[in-house]
Amino acid sequence: MSSARKHWADYAVITGGEPLAVPEIECVTAGLQQFGHYVTVETSGAIFAEIPCDLMSVNVRLVSQVQPVKVAKGSKPPAGYDVDAMRRIVSGYDYQLKFKVSDRAEMEEVRHVAQESGAEKTKVLLMPAAAKGKEWNEQVRWILEAARFFGYRYAPRLPMPAVEKPPVKQARE
Repeated sequence: MSSARKHWADYAVITGGEPLAVPEIECVTAGLQQFGHYVTVETSGAIFAEIPCDLMSVNVRLVSQVQPVKVAKGSKPPAGYDVDAMRRIVSGYDYQLKFKVSDRAEMEEVRHVAQESGAEKTKVLLMPAAAKGKEWNEQVRWILEAARFFGYRYAPRLPMPAVEKPPVKQARE
């Protein structure tokens, strides 16, 4: 906590891996809130843990986005989320469900997950899976259309600037 106070900010976002699987997460989020931080926890929606936080941001990985695994004939591939865990998040926290979508076919699963979890439509965010270029432009067009049609929100992906190395100082001769 002392390092959080040293680099003071009003907001703290806990992300990386699956924060809700970390046993110490409750102590971390409670400590950050104690020091006046607005705490957002980014989770996959795969597990549930009751912790103090101000916002649960669920980055839902659709079935098509989960690493391929061998599945028995006739069974469905696993999703990167658990609808029961998401229901508990939706019913107990301020939340947002974020879906990166790459094609219109994925909207069926988005609608199913949003409905089954009990999410409010205005807390469902759609964002393009592509980060730039022609594919991004195409995705943005139909995602904006889908967001309006279903009552969801559009969430732009912010391009990450290239990090430039500082110039090397030349030694004076």
